[in-house]
Formats: sequence, structure tokens, C-alpha cells
Amino acid sequence: MVLTWLPGTVRGIKRRDWLRGCPQQFIDPQVFAARVPSWPGLLWMGRGFDWEARHAQEALDLIRLGPERFAPRDPARLGATWIHGLGGADAEITVLLAHTEGHLLIVGTTGCGKTRLFDLLVTQAVLRGDAVVILDPKGDRGLRAAAERACLLAGTPERFVSFHPAFPAASMRLDPLRNFQRATELASRVAALIPSETGNDPFKAFGHSARWSRASCR
Repeated sequence: MVLTWLPGTVRGIKRRDWLRGCPQQFIDPQVFAARVPSWPGLLWMGRGFDWEARHAQEALDLIRLGPERFAPRDPARLGATWIHGLGGADAEITVLLAHTEGHLLIVGTTGCGKTRLFDLLVTQAVLRGDAVVILDPKGDRGLRAAAERACLLAGTPERFVSFHPAFPAASMRLDPLRNFQRATELASRVAALIPSETGNDPFKAFGHSARWSRASCR
């Protein structure tokens, strides 16, 4: 009877260990840059598992039982770490580059690792020699540093340029009037992109007033 129940008991112990979570894993940028050529035509997303219907059912069962019974919550770590244990041992997750030519949606709560995933995507794109344009209204310094580090890893630090109107000393120069003959054209072009219902919206009115102020100053 011991031999009969032993395999299932061992699997249960391993599953409980997985549910307790594992420490965060880090990879050296130089080591990562050396591994990128080994993924031709692929985009490396990290380590994990494909979420299937059985994982959703197991997660529901654990929530009903109380996952704290198997994986005590660590206040020093964000999120529900037991979710990572549902898939067992982690494997490398890759996606075909051809499948990312359209739009790619990445969702997650605050602090779950979205920006760190962007670090991986940006670094791989730069090392492949692709052009990367990042529009970041939040101004995340970590993402900016990752993009600059990726250019250094690729041996082309001059490729990194950034624009930020609040820090002109560290920003590239951008002339919004470069391709316009008159200063008034800029406000007209911007106002034309703003949808209007009445034709006398406040934002358009402000744009036109700024346009005339700019023209009069010149």
C-alpha cells in the first residue's frame, strides 16, 4: 500500500512546494544579449506556462479552499504567488515574431511586471536591429534606462535619443514648426484632429487663441 500511494504523495508534496512560490529570477544583461541570437524568429517572453482551462479550474478550487492553507501569503511580495505554482515547473515561453506584427495587448495590475516585460521586448528588438519608438506619458525612468542599456549592449549607443520638454538639457531638440511655413498652421493642424460636435469646443478655442498669440509674438 505504501508503494501504491507513494507516487501520488510525492506529486502532492511537489505541488504544495510549487504553490508556495519561488524567488524572483534575474538575468544579467550581458548573458541575455548573448542568448538572443539563439532565438531566431522568436520573441522570448520569460519563464512560465500556458494558461489552460484546467488551470482556471484549479485556481477556482484553491480560492474556495483558501490558498493560504497551502501557500502562506508573504507580505513582502506582491500578488498571489501561488498562481505560478499551478503550472508546475516553469518552461521558457516564446512567441513567433510573425504573430506580433499586429497589435499586442499586455494587461496586469500595478506592480505585476508589465514594465519589466517591456524591458525584454525593447531589448530584443534593439538587439535585432529593429527601430523602436516608445511613447511613455508616465515617464518611467526604469524603462528609459532599459532602452538606453539595450543600445549599449548592441554596440550602438548613438541610436538612443529621448525627448522630454521638462528636461531640455538632456533632451533632443524638436522643432514642431520645421515642416510648416507659418506658425498658425501648427494650431490649425492640431485643431483639425480634435473631434467636434458644436464647432465651438473649448479646446479648439484655446488652440486658436494660442495660435494668434504665437503669430503676434513672431
